[in-house]
Amino acid sequence: MANDLTAQEFDWVRREVAYRKRIAEEQGLDRLLLDAYHRSIRFYPAWMKSDGDERQYVYPEVSGAVEKITKSPEGEIFTTEFVVGKARYRVVSERRGTMIAHDLYYMIELFLNDQKVFAMSEKHDVRLKDRHYYTLSIEAYVNDDWVEDFRRIEAWQEQVDRKEAERKPTEDPQVVERLKKDFNLGGGSLIRMRAWPRYKVFRLVLLLVILVLAFVASIEFSALVRR
Repeated sequence: MANDLTAQEFDWVRREVAYRKRIAEEQGLDRLLLDAYHRSIRFYPAWMKSDGDERQYVYPEVSGAVEKITKSPEGEIFTTEFVVGKARYRVVSERRGTMIAHDLYYMIELFLNDQKVFAMSEKHDVRLKDRHYYTLSIEAYVNDDWVEDFRRIEAWQEQVDRKEAERKPTEDPQVVERLKKDFNLGGGSLIRMRAWPRYKVFRLVLLLVILVLAFVASIEFSALVRR
């Protein structure tokens, strides 16, 4: 009887874990943590020390951001701590596996006031466009008490990024005048040069030349044999 109850309990746990993972994925909590961490949080300690434009990327409610890097048998552990209002956050990113074995990935754990509230494994792939990281698996989902703060962090980053994109670079008039002079723009006739054939065309021509040479060689060889 005890074994039956234990099996039933395990089955219930597995179902509940699968259900809560699905809820977290549907709410986009894994993407929220990844984006907030990789685009903002991991840089907060450096940005807050900067006297330049980087300071604007820090969400105004954030304070006390510090970073620590430690070693472990499996790889480096990156810890970033910061405060939002009365909430004290800690994000721990631990490298797992090795590049040699092609199984390198990261485990990310989020702590709120020293309680682990969310965790996930992720992988990086530079072949992906824009954001080079993706979820492997959600490993813990305790509560949503952190979600609102992280949504504000993400929204702040998006706002600053939009302003940066809308800011048009100002050209130095002296540089423009020098370029006009060096390339004879606006002061006389502009030299137009014929572009080189595209690579595919060049390759086709080269192939035709090879075929012609092979044909000529075969004729000469046939004549030589007949002699």
